[in-house]
Amino acid sequence: MLMAKANEHLINLNEAIPAEAMLIGQREVLELIAKGAPLRETLSAIAAFAERHIPGMKASILYYDPAIKKLRRGGYGQLPSSFADIVDGLVPSAKAGSCGTCAWRKERVISEDVFIDPLWDGFHDLCRAYDIRSAWSSPLLSYADDGLLGVFGMYHPKVRVPTVADLQIVDQFTHLATIATQRHRTDETNRYRANYDALTQLRNRYGLMSEVGTVIESHLSTQTPLSLVFIDLDSFKGFNDAFGHLDADQLLRNVCDKIQATLKDAQLLARFGGDEFVTLLPVSTEVAIRQLQVLRQVLAEGVKIAGHQLPVNFSAGVIAVTPEMRDIETLIFEADEAVRESKHCGGGHTLLVDAERALRSIKKRGLPMRIEAALDARNLYPHAQPIVRLSDQKIVGYELLFRLNDAQLASVPVLECIAEAERVGLIHRIGKEMLEAGVQFLARPEQQHSEVYLSINVSVRQLLQPDLADTFIEIVRRAGVDPGRICLEITESAQIDPGSPARNVINQFKSLGFKLAIDDFGTGYASLAHLQSLPFDVLKIDRQFVQQLDTLLEKGDRSNKSLVNLWFASKEKKLVSKGGSMCRALIAMAKACQLTIVAEGIETEAQAKALQRLGCQMGQGYLWAKPFPLDTIKK
Repeated sequence: MLMAKANEHLINLNEAIPAEAMLIGQREVLELIAKGAPLRETLSAIAAFAERHIPGMKASILYYDPAIKKLRRGGYGQLPSSFADIVDGLVPSAKAGSCGTCAWRKERVISEDVFIDPLWDGFHDLCRAYDIRSAWSSPLLSYADDGLLGVFGMYHPKVRVPTVADLQIVDQFTHLATIATQRHRTDETNRYRANYDALTQLRNRYGLMSEVGTVIESHLSTQTPLSLVFIDLDSFKGFNDAFGHLDADQLLRNVCDKIQATLKDAQLLARFGGDEFVTLLPVSTEVAIRQLQVLRQVLAEGVKIAGHQLPVNFSAGVIAVTPEMRDIETLIFEADEAVRESKHCGGGHTLLVDAERALRSIKKRGLPMRIEAALDARNLYPHAQPIVRLSDQKIVGYELLFRLNDAQLASVPVLECIAEAERVGLIHRIGKEMLEAGVQFLARPEQQHSEVYLSINVSVRQLLQPDLADTFIEIVRRAGVDPGRICLEITESAQIDPGSPARNVINQFKSLGFKLAIDDFGTGYASLAHLQSLPFDVLKIDRQFVQQLDTLLEKGDRSNKSLVNLWFASKEKKLVSKGGSMCRALIAMAKACQLTIVAEGIETEAQAKALQRLGCQMGQGYLWAKPFPLDTIKK
């Protein structure tokens, strides 16, 4: 469209230039523009073309750089490089020769005699040096918005007033130069948008990655220290929720200003994600950590937003760039992992990625792929742990536990595998396949008339799938299993608070006939509220409360006193009996809500008896069995 609009001006040739010559020159210039030739090369071709058709004139085309608001070196014909160097960086103003004034006014400026024209005061030595007596300057204006693109200047060694024919010829070349500069400006704008963040004007992820290699190689070649820093604001979602997106955006801009003002030596500072920033500091990691501490203090003093001075905190990871650790993707991954660890610990920490941490992270990096490969190879190997009725030691159910029969994952803790599966979304597949394994077990002929049930863990992330209940009931019904023989264990979490979509899924499970258990009770969030408002059938007491019974029982055995006497005998014994008090309180709450109680982690007969006295009905733990393969259960 731009080329078509420009051609409307070009095809109306002036009789002073032979049509054939103009068409040839025009085609040569347009070919340079089309193939993306450097702007200076294209503008120099236009300048030389113009000089051939206006004898005695010398052409100069300057490009206007909006970022620095100056005229920059463009294209020249006969004028030497020394002239181009002198005028490079000319600032448009009301009295800056014909070109500078033309750019200021955005209209044509004719200086018939530069030695008497006040616009040229201060430039007379330049005119004498380059034999300039008369100057004509025309602005290059964008076809889109009339914005300044540059200036086309022509200089003559004698006093001369341009004729109408002269100006028509100049207009032809001005249009050609406008096409070239407009194309360059468009390309520059596109490059900027591709490499810079529109909100903060910092580099974006692509802009960082396209330049970071050069910076790293420069520091490594000179053996100067370089540290990569990954910063992630804490609780930014809370700002969004409280103030709205517009004010939160302003908060980000203000934080960026403070980062730039504090980390003055930061190289390639980039907005890497929503509230994530990455930069390179030309200092050791020790100095980088001290600089981040200063930034932490600055942000803690508050960032002004919506009339408030709000303190801002962040988590950060710092890693040294070394010949061994120079790959940018690895560096960012390691620093990001350190940030995640800080977030897991509540945020507000700066963690150094040392060799030990990097080694752990490298092992963890490929973990999701190994888990997925194990699932693809059908290496899911569910284990079961008995759930026992404390009154008669009879097995009434089994908790189904995730295990993989895979040599590569043998040394990786199960909880770490589950955490990674949660993080990358594999937990949805695992949950479905665990349920399928469980219903296949319950559908065996020897289990069909049994009253034994299976307890299966469901993560809160799974509960955020609105079709989860439909998926589960389809699997159960297809196997011909009563959903009442399956108890879904849900860990208490803020994500099942009122208003959460997880609540709808929990209620759907209940309406479909599944049993529901609240797992790790007493360790999470808003426990009593969950008991009162959600349709749970079972409460599972976490193992940490059961294990705290040990000290209490030892005291009781030595003194031959009852548990109740131990709880109230003295301040010292009250402190010792904390585990028993907690168990008693949790059991009392569960009974008040008419829930069945299962205590986890029972390892001794004494623990089992103490829990039974407190009113706990069922238990599981190493006292009866460690988890064993589900397929080894015979009946």
